[in-house]
Amino acid sequence: MKYVDVIGNIELKGNLFENFFVEVSHGPFHPNPDQHIVDDNVKLAKLGKDSLDRNSGTYGDLVLLFHLHAEYIRVYAMDYQFHPVVRKIPLDLIQIPFFLTIQVLN
Repeated sequence: MKYVDVIGNIELKGNLFENFFVEVSHGPFHPNPDQHIVDDNVKLAKLGKDSLDRNSGTYGDLVLLFHLHAEYIRVYAMDYQFHPVVRKIPLDLIQIPFFLTIQVLN
């Protein structure tokens, strides 16, 4: 059974395809937050590869991974461009302004 925070699915002709996964690694009460981030990143890669293996050639030749941690969202794409090697491509790093201060002009 998969334990991930969000799974995106597409249904096509009665078949269910997983096309993206989201993992949130921001837990202030986790005993080791850095290790939690690393573990969740590995989990995302494994889920992405499993999805590519199940759906390859049918519908899913691309899987998107979203990893939220600290103040960032990391976005990755996975594919089998060089089969049997899976590529995990970092697409973007987006900063989330949790602590944005707004200045009021007088």
